[in-house]
Amino acid sequence: MRLDGQQIEKEEDTQSPLYTIEVRGMKDTTSKDSVELYFENKRSGGGEVKEVKGEVEEGLMLITFTNGESK
Repeated sequence: MRLDGQQIEKEEDTQSPLYTIEVRGMKDTTSKDSVELYFENKRSGGGEVKEVKGEVEEGLMLITFTNGESK
């Protein structure tokens, strides 16, 4: 499979599905840690975050949760 001319491989997790959301429009002062804390916070309907990819400067972050249920 190719994406933007690059070869990519699909990774499968047979233990449990992962759920990823795309976040855009953050202020330049936003940190990766604050994004992770926000999406783990029960008040914002968050869940357990497995991984945060991307940089605020790039204008796009991908947050992957360990499951699709909010707290």
